[in-house]
Amino acid sequence: PGELDFCIISCVMIYVTTDEVLDGFMRLLTEGGVKALLVSERDMQLTACEMVEARGGCVRRLIDQAHGKDERQTVWCSSDFAAGLRKTGEAIE
Repeated sequence: PGELDFCIISCVMIYVTTDEVLDGFMRLLTEGGVKALLVSERDMQLTACEMVEARGGCVRRLIDQAHGKDERQTVWCSSDFAAGLRKTGEAIE
């Protein structure tokens, strides 16, 4: 089997934002070889983003935050992956 670099999560976090699910996502990012989770949601604020950050993950909010918090389009990754991107000038934060 080939490598899995990215996973797309679309419009399900409102139903599955639990510690068990977020722990599983973090395992994918830290142990599973997945580089990033691309997350698309309907709600502007996601509890899951704070949960990822509390577990040491990085969350990049793709929509301009100048008009308030908007987490409908985000990228989640491990802090190690984000650090590697910073070294190459491709910062995720």
